[in-house]
Amino acid sequence: AYPHPGCLLHAPGAVCGCGQRMCMDCGGPWCSACGQRVPMELTSLGRAYLAVAPPARRKALFDSFRLKRGAQWRDLEKQIQAAIRSVKSQGFCAASWQPEVVALATPLVTPDAIYVLNCSVSTTEPVPAIVQELHPALLQLGRQIQSLLEKR
Repeated sequence: AYPHPGCLLHAPGAVCGCGQRMCMDCGGPWCSACGQRVPMELTSLGRAYLAVAPPARRKALFDSFRLKRGAQWRDLEKQIQAAIRSVKSQGFCAASWQPEVVALATPLVTPDAIYVLNCSVSTTEPVPAIVQELHPALLQLGRQIQSLLEKR
């Protein structure tokens, strides 16, 4: 079901890798079709969303993360703030919260929704090498999609 029952942090527009619409449940995307969850505060997808989320929404999510993460929050908040700065200055952010997985994401903002485009790769290459290789294509695709979204 969409939005997920009990979801207080609903964000329209998220789509799971399986193609189903998702909602933000307890600070992370939730897919009713495959049940996949990814922690918003750890992923490039979530961090790119946070970079463009309205301030009141971002504050509510940060409060939720603070409660959920406890003593880990201080370091995690620094990582999220760095990702937000990256989105603001470069148009994307990167994260590697699982071993041998690197993900980049860029937000797409319309008047009625926030979408996030990301790509993830399984690799043993260092994060900076993957970022250098993939960010141009991600940003170009993001610009193309943003242009199409603005025309609808």
